[in-house]
Amino acid sequence: MEAEEFEISILGPVSTASPSENNQSTVNHMGAVAKKPRSRGHCCLKYVRVLFLLLFLAGLCSAGGYFIWFWKKRHPVVEGEVNNYEEVDYYDVVPSGSDPTVPSDDCPWNAERLPSDLLPYGYKITLKLNLRRKQFFGSVDIRMRCMEATEYVVLHARQINSSGAKVELSDLTTSENIEILEPTEYNEKQEVFVIQLLQKLTPGRIYKVSILGYGGRVRPEAPGMYKRTFRNGVKRRTSSQLLVSSLKPMGARYVFPCMDDPAMKATFDVTIEHPKGQTALSNMPSKTKTVLTDGWVREEFYRTPKMSTHLLGFALFDGLTSLEAVISRGRVVRVWAPFDPEENPSVEVALNTTIDAIHNIEQLVPVEYQLTKTDVIPVPGLSVPSSDYCGLLMIRETALFCDGQESSMSQQLKCELAISKAVAHNWFGNSVTVEWWDDLWLTEALSTMLAYESVAYQRPDVNICDLQWDEMIQPAMAADIFSRVDLSSYGHAAAIGEDPAVGGKGIGLLRMLDTIISDKEFLKAIENVLARFSHDNMNRSQFWDAVSEATGFRIDVAAFMEPWVTQLGYPYVSIGRYQERDESRNQYFVQLPFYYSGFVSFMRHLQTITWEIPVTWKSEGQTDTRLLTMTEDKYIIPDETSPEEWVLGNSDSRGFYRVNYDNKNWALLADYLQYNHTLLEPSVRAVLIDDAFNNVRGSILLIPTAMEMTRYLDKEENYVPWRAALDALHYVKTVVHGSCPSSSQCPYHCRLQEYIARKAARVLKRHTFYETSPEKRLLVAVTFKAACQNGNRNVTKRAKIMFDRWKRKRVRIPPDIRESVIHVGISAGDENVWWHVWKQSNASAISAQDRQIFLCGLAASQQEWVLWRYLRYIFEEKGITVQEASLIFKCVTQTKVGRETAWKFVQGNWEKLTSKYADVPSLLKAIIQSTLTGLSTDQHFQQLEHFSSSVQEKYLRDLLDDAVHATRLNQRYIDRNMPYLQDWLKVPCATRVDTRETNP
Repeated sequence: MEAEEFEISILGPVSTASPSENNQSTVNHMGAVAKKPRSRGHCCLKYVRVLFLLLFLAGLCSAGGYFIWFWKKRHPVVEGEVNNYEEVDYYDVVPSGSDPTVPSDDCPWNAERLPSDLLPYGYKITLKLNLRRKQFFGSVDIRMRCMEATEYVVLHARQINSSGAKVELSDLTTSENIEILEPTEYNEKQEVFVIQLLQKLTPGRIYKVSILGYGGRVRPEAPGMYKRTFRNGVKRRTSSQLLVSSLKPMGARYVFPCMDDPAMKATFDVTIEHPKGQTALSNMPSKTKTVLTDGWVREEFYRTPKMSTHLLGFALFDGLTSLEAVISRGRVVRVWAPFDPEENPSVEVALNTTIDAIHNIEQLVPVEYQLTKTDVIPVPGLSVPSSDYCGLLMIRETALFCDGQESSMSQQLKCELAISKAVAHNWFGNSVTVEWWDDLWLTEALSTMLAYESVAYQRPDVNICDLQWDEMIQPAMAADIFSRVDLSSYGHAAAIGEDPAVGGKGIGLLRMLDTIISDKEFLKAIENVLARFSHDNMNRSQFWDAVSEATGFRIDVAAFMEPWVTQLGYPYVSIGRYQERDESRNQYFVQLPFYYSGFVSFMRHLQTITWEIPVTWKSEGQTDTRLLTMTEDKYIIPDETSPEEWVLGNSDSRGFYRVNYDNKNWALLADYLQYNHTLLEPSVRAVLIDDAFNNVRGSILLIPTAMEMTRYLDKEENYVPWRAALDALHYVKTVVHGSCPSSSQCPYHCRLQEYIARKAARVLKRHTFYETSPEKRLLVAVTFKAACQNGNRNVTKRAKIMFDRWKRKRVRIPPDIRESVIHVGISAGDENVWWHVWKQSNASAISAQDRQIFLCGLAASQQEWVLWRYLRYIFEEKGITVQEASLIFKCVTQTKVGRETAWKFVQGNWEKLTSKYADVPSLLKAIIQSTLTGLSTDQHFQQLEHFSSSVQEKYLRDLLDDAVHATRLNQRYIDRNMPYLQDWLKVPCATRVDTRETNP
């Protein structure tokens, strides 16, 4: 009897078992399904099928073997050495030997922080870096103390390729190798991978985990390791490039597997291998250099002090040279530049500013600057003005190099503040480190305050309180309105220093703390903190305790400060007076949460929140400042003032809250500014103006009351109130202009411009373009810009003359007004003028600051097709960097034609934008925020709603949803205030003089 053939499933092997007598299907012992026999005519077909299946399986095995051979060839691993340098694809870390698995919910590493079973005390890191590659390779040894028995080693890692790495664990106490259980587990949400062991580690022993031959990705932006190019002309004739790390916060895990927790401090032994001719820097001085057989250089650096992972820093570059100086105790300070330091005085200015900052802060605090070397490197397009990594200061290129002769006063102050803040991080940030990211804002605020004090020490002719309010507090209050999280939650954001709602609010709260304690007590608290937590960790509770101790426990600082840190937003205090039936008069103080009415629904819960507010106030007849600490939502006190006297809240301008008054009190304050404004501090005048216009946006006031606060501006001789007024009026102009069908149908926008221009021109008439006082130079800059932007004929005529002389004969434009002159020249010029400035912006010898001025000036064109072509340059090889793209959008959207063009461009090129900048989410965010500011029509609202529904990325969709709410808010603002604004603008028209009368 011939054998019968059976058709089988591919789930099991071929079976020769006979079918049952009833010819029903049976199941063999391997799970294959055997079916009833087919006829002999199917035999050939069945043999072909089996043969084909065998050939297919053989092919798969061959392909798999070839893939494994090819992968190992491209990724060889040599113990103790890093991988050969090859291009590979990178993804989130997957431990070698397994596919990623999902840990169970009860795993210890699912918590927000790493388990404390193992604590690191030393890292040995080797990185193989090359400026010409998009990847880097590394090896790391981590020495750890076992605190509690555990069978897991949990490390942070993100976008690290460990599939070809060798992972080892050894007991340094017994020199025994610990066997590792595979597969290891990976938790994408917590950004950790877990090394599982066959046995538990013993408490008290010291262990070493080695990860040899992992790969990492050079990212297009922070965090992690990212690359920048120093431009030198449109064709980039220079080879100056920079590979730099950004590890604060939570960025170290992009560069090497580690315990990326600020409380887990350790020492670091760093070795960098790089091609010959490239320069490597790290936190510590170079120890040894060895030339390898392949021409590369292995450079070892001295061991760092004990510090957190996010304070480690790396830099690799070529084409940069340095200027150095040796200060007291042999400490070396070096400033690196992409040009010859001997030929450019800005490098020497930066070097001297760094040395001055070190000396100034040493005079302010009792702890000396401990670092033996300090390298200062410029970083093109750095998102924050400065970052410090314990001996390696990274400063934004435009904030590092300032020339006392060619830089504006505003730019000089920004440079000094950026350098001083980087230096101040040596005390708060490096020496005193926070225990967890939630408190990172505190060391940022403390180091920034030290930086401002350093600048004040160096420039006694600058009012540091005014400067701080203008640069930090006012932007923070404006940004905090739109915040979705409280201050302590910002610590998890990689760009903490970039967001004004973080750095500025922290400083604002510490300034407000000064209203209930003395400067002497606060300084004593700072000294105690530096002495107690030097080279250690601190949380904000410990800082509050230190401040309370400095006051002799007179004040419970934690109870006062915690609501401000852990709650959303901030309050406003309404101050008013009323008369009882018995003719006694009382004064009331009521606190309420401040927010822009109707902006975001999640702010409604603020109605239930109260703060402890230290309200400083005074009256016209009693000028001594009094303090009322509000712990309840309402206070009533006897009124000791005359009904015809004003009452002023936040009278020291240090409160992080807004103030509102009844209409009569606002009128009294407006009249007082008109006739006696110099009797109030400049920052107090600025706060009054800022509060008034923001109260209008919060539907607390109507706009005529706020406009009355600006009537005195033609007498104002300080730039801070002018800045506050112009920022507030810019919003009014933007929404008014945006609601107009065209410029010709927007007469009240023109009247508003005339009003502002006339006030600014009258101030300019009393000054020259070559003032020497810093505050006068700042005043001239801000009023000249206001007069030009708002169309004062005489001032714009002078600007055109200066632009023409510069264009034809290269006549120098005064630095403080250079930006405004370029803006006027482009706005009034034709296409030939535009091309001339474009060529100048790409000149090889142009400074980074002038390049920025020219790029922003090119956005002033009033021709839509020119702006469209300019925006399109970001997709073309026109020498525009990724960082400059966001600058161009920001500058284009400063005019109505620019806003409309940018909005159309974003809608029409969304796929190209998201494709080109997929790896740079911060740029897309900046573009969205710039483009969608000031939209205020129903058409805009409908376009935004439709566009938002088509966007997939959640963080961008959130921005668009906010823009939808902001557009509706702008519409409500117009509907509520436009009739009153029109009526108010008619009043000064009768007495308005021709703008041609002015002659600056």
